[in-house]
Amino acid sequence: MTNVEYKGFAESFRLLSEFYKFPNREFFEYISKEDIQKELKELVELTNLNYDIHMLKPFASFEEMKMEYTRAFIGIESKPALPVESVYKVWTTDESSSMSFANSKGYIMGDSALHIQYLLDQYGLEIPEELGKKPDHISVLLELLGFFIDNLGNEETLIYVEDHFDWLPEFKAKLEEIKGHQFYQHTTELLIELINDFKSMLKA
Repeated sequence: MTNVEYKGFAESFRLLSEFYKFPNREFFEYISKEDIQKELKELVELTNLNYDIHMLKPFASFEEMKMEYTRAFIGIESKPALPVESVYKVWTTDESSSMSFANSKGYIMGDSALHIQYLLDQYGLEIPEELGKKPDHISVLLELLGFFIDNLGNEETLIYVEDHFDWLPEFKAKLEEIKGHQFYQHTTELLIELINDFKSMLKA
């Protein structure tokens, strides 16, 4: 993998991390400009991935974006697709745990969250305040992946990707069940393609 490809992946993951945070007006205005299509296209092209960026249709208004974010990730009429790794995995694999839900899914702050918190502490990194007690929120995972690409070797980065991004297809399937604007669904499709392509290149 060339340095240009590494840069393309790192910057793409950092940019996509912003898409899963609660919208603010500045970010809405940023993605509403045609430049976002151009910028994402250029970043994705650096990775040699062929993806139709124009599938990421902008929102009609800031209010619509907030409503659709709430519908997708917080919940309105139906259960949301929480963008948090722990929710999609067994809460803990510790056989000595006495918690009644230890072998169940759907809970936050599971094994994956504790591992991410350990990594954040190890490298002196902090969770954005708005994400609260969710160290394995997808935005944190993506920012940490960018850090791995910039600072660690291929072997450590591959282990991190395989351990912490295998839940994305289930997350995407949950998003598809939620009726509404398809912006976040297409964003997640792009993310999955980037993760799979990046993982294949690391293995090669």
